[in-house]
Amino acid sequence: MVEWLAGNRIRGTTAERPNFGVPSGSVAGWKELKRKKLGVDGNSLEVTGLDNKQYYMVLVYVNRSAGSQARIRFNDDTSAGTGTNYADRLETNGSNTPNAASNCMIASGADGSPMFTTGYIANLSGKEKLMISHSATREGTGTGNKPFVYGFVGKWTGTDAISSINFYPSTNNFLADSEIVVLGYDPDDTHTDNFWEELADVPLSSSGDTISSGVFTAKKYLWVQAWAKVSPATGAPAFRVGNTTVSVDTEYATRASSNGNAYDQAASTSIDMAPAFIQNNETCFVNIFIINNASEEKILVWNSTLSGGSGAGNETKERRGASKWTDTTDQINIVSLINAGSGDFSDGTIKVWGHD
Repeated sequence: MVEWLAGNRIRGTTAERPNFGVPSGSVAGWKELKRKKLGVDGNSLEVTGLDNKQYYMVLVYVNRSAGSQARIRFNDDTSAGTGTNYADRLETNGSNTPNAASNCMIASGADGSPMFTTGYIANLSGKEKLMISHSATREGTGTGNKPFVYGFVGKWTGTDAISSINFYPSTNNFLADSEIVVLGYDPDDTHTDNFWEELADVPLSSSGDTISSGVFTAKKYLWVQAWAKVSPATGAPAFRVGNTTVSVDTEYATRASSNGNAYDQAASTSIDMAPAFIQNNETCFVNIFIINNASEEKILVWNSTLSGGSGAGNETKERRGASKWTDTTDQINIVSLINAGSGDFSDGTIKVWGHD
């Protein structure tokens, strides 16, 4: 039986759904392959026996007993300590350092500073394995201490399929409750148990300065995307989070770079996503990952882009950075894209996915 819902949507069994060139009933997407969470302090977050997938997404949250480098290695290839089979380029707050013979350092940071990393790995058969990650360390607590931002690209010269990933400190330990989650994706996947659960999908209902997700079910890991158009005057997109209502107090601290320039630092009532004012009819797009532990300051790693106007003659603008919401009582369960400029959002949408 097929049931018609609002907006001409349909509900039915797998057999009754139309096939649009994908296996019947398949949604595929990122599937959780393995995770490891430390019950006590330890010097290794390693997952083994990974299914051979063409692409991996890695989510890592760690805290450290003392300052140390956070490193990654594959298939127990311990040459990450000497650089024999690894190479990388690491950016720390805008300072870019290439390493031809690398220890595959993802980030460092202050003593006892929690760190959040999102990364991607191309696991192509017979090829060197390429990696991209974006990390942030909280540094001290409060808005007076801005996160450190790390951008990492690297490779492992091994051509065997990746079967294990180890995230480990160069010295000392990761603290209990540190965790690594490895997701996998392959174009031929047919599973229906996507890791990322849709929590909110809200279009702008009428012109205004706010696109809000509304209250959603809080999750440990959040992924937010938003798109907006400004009309008729200029705009300045910014981002806010909160619990039940978004926070407009000075509870945010940010370190970010616009168009490759030096990183600025700010404590503010929102997170500035704009490398410049949006002009009339210009659009913006933001992509944000959040570690959302109730008793910890919330760490966000994010990127944004502005269209620069219509047509190829107008170059895009970009901004990237890391932020934190200093609340240590609640989990985030509402987010908003706001316009801090003189115009309004005339169109837009905000979408939130999550997982514990």
